[in-house]
Amino acid sequence: MMIKFRYWFVLLLLITAVRSTSLLLAETTQPTATQLMDEFGYGVSVLPWTAEGMPGFQWKKVYLPPSVRLPNHILYRMPYTAYDHLDLAGFAARVQRLTQKYGDFIEAYEIGNEVNLYRTGWEGFPRANEYAELLCVAYSEIKHNDPNAIVVSAGLAPVGRIVGNWNGHAGHNGQVQDEREFMREFLAAGGAECADVIGYHPIGFRANFDAEPDVDGGTPETNCINGFCFRGVEKIRDILVEYGYAEKKIWATEMGWLVAPAYDGCLSYINWQGRGWQIVSPEAQAENILGAFQYTEANWPWLGAMFVFNYNFNEYHPWWTCQHMGSYGIKGGLAERTLLEWHLPQRTYLPTVARRSYLP
Repeated sequence: MMIKFRYWFVLLLLITAVRSTSLLLAETTQPTATQLMDEFGYGVSVLPWTAEGMPGFQWKKVYLPPSVRLPNHILYRMPYTAYDHLDLAGFAARVQRLTQKYGDFIEAYEIGNEVNLYRTGWEGFPRANEYAELLCVAYSEIKHNDPNAIVVSAGLAPVGRIVGNWNGHAGHNGQVQDEREFMREFLAAGGAECADVIGYHPIGFRANFDAEPDVDGGTPETNCINGFCFRGVEKIRDILVEYGYAEKKIWATEMGWLVAPAYDGCLSYINWQGRGWQIVSPEAQAENILGAFQYTEANWPWLGAMFVFNYNFNEYHPWWTCQHMGSYGIKGGLAERTLLEWHLPQRTYLPTVARRSYLP
């Protein structure tokens, strides 16, 4: 009888140990790229990469690669431009070195930024086919070194409807290309085959989060006649469906609303020129950011993650009070308090575990 008792006691200990080990493994197993893309992601962009993200948000977008494991999923925006297209072999080598060195700490890579712009974007005449070629080189190198990484195409800037063409490119004035025409050329060039996710920047401008795209509702809050509103991303979705990419998800790698700068004199600074009409009140900023998250979850199963631009730029360079990007910041403001008070859905993610081990 005693032997049977000892037998069952040992068996119980073994079962408990196995269950504990299984739970531990479950807690320390990184999600796959597919799992991350299927889950709706809450994110913010931060400076520097060591800054804390938004409490309760699982994603953080950074602009320099982190050198340690952070308690967030990381989207790293890779600063590649038209200059890299001039030397694709050298570009491939740089991508390889970067992913080998920092891949343990990065879940997703956004390749470039607002590449339908000459300035602060592609840094050359925007050409979707050239960007698609660059993206495909990056995709190949990243996937070779880390098959579980997510590759995101550069978030396009919403620039509105541009009339005419430049060198055969529709909606192009030589400096800027209509984001919808750029997307069409990008897809025609096979760019979507080299991106797990399509990036876009559905900035809210002056319109409310639920303003209907391409419609003038009669007030600044409902006017999206030129696509300058959060729901302008629906038109990008329509183009993806048109070209046969209905299954391809979009990530809003920058979204937000601009509040007034700390001083009225800032509006005369060059980086504020042409932006004054976009200013909303802190109350409207808070309501729209919260509303955008709620609207997206309720209506857009094709949008996989959304990053508030930005979390802390208003505090990162406090001496540079007239930098307009700081006026998108929400840290310490009403928008942050509104999000913190919101009952966020329960999500799981790993804080401090290295994503993978590299082959020699």
